[in-house]
Amino acid sequence: MILHRATADLRSHFHFLRFFCLLCTVAASATTIFACAGMEAARKCSADLGETFASTTCVDAVLQPGNKQLVIALGDDACARARLGATTPDLASSACEMARAKAERAAWIQIETAAEKSTQPNLDLDQLVPGLPKSVAGGSSSGNAAPLSGAQSGLPAPTATTEYLDARFSFRDIPFESPPSRDMRLVEDRGDAKVYVRDSESMTIGNGKLSSVIYQFWKYKLERVTLKTDGDSNNQAMLQVFETTYGPGYRPGGSFSKRLWQGHRASAVYEEDPKSDSAVASVWSNELKQEEEHESANAQH
Repeated sequence: MILHRATADLRSHFHFLRFFCLLCTVAASATTIFACAGMEAARKCSADLGETFASTTCVDAVLQPGNKQLVIALGDDACARARLGATTPDLASSACEMARAKAERAAWIQIETAAEKSTQPNLDLDQLVPGLPKSVAGGSSSGNAAPLSGAQSGLPAPTATTEYLDARFSFRDIPFESPPSRDMRLVEDRGDAKVYVRDSESMTIGNGKLSSVIYQFWKYKLERVTLKTDGDSNNQAMLQVFETTYGPGYRPGGSFSKRLWQGHRASAVYEEDPKSDSAVASVWSNELKQEEEHESANAQH
């Protein structure tokens, strides 16, 4: 009896120790994954910038998901444009991969350097990868210009799909869910909701001109960018950029004046106002928009 009880106690202790060790292993694995991600980012900063010790700001920039999505989008742009200059499918694939690698590396160096200097990175694709073919529409497809062109040349040439809307997840050089940049000026403060503008904003949209560009933040995270045009030629230029970038979209209720593009992470809308001969377009983060609507609805009850 005593031997049986002792054996049972030992078995119980063994199960407890095995469970405890399992918890320790899981916790250690999570810590290791987190630490490894930070170490990889530090090594990348050191290699890209030629520094012995990586700065915290650079490491944070490498780990930021918005920057990763922006670099991917720039790589996609570079790939699409590189394919235009190829004469065979094999050459097109090779040119695509080379352009993508150059664009992504150059973009990361710009982002990492800007993070250390607390400035905005220069993500103009024509400067990151000089010599890329022009887009189908005859213009530049620079990182700052596509989508929703800020360059003085024509339209971008990415794959026209809402998948690109999700992958880019930004407006020009500002990723969604990022804080206001230093070149932004606060023009409206409604507590958690704030509106900013950039005095240095490029007002070019494809082959047209923008009347205004405003940045709407929710709890200091970029939620939405709203663009306005006046005059039919400018309205159509803005619509053409959206269609070239995100596809034809769909017309809610068969509307001829409204288009909607619904992605998983981001969405966009274009709508004309025939009475004023103007148009308004917006691109936004789905998650932040839902968060704001949810909290606003709760505050009203």
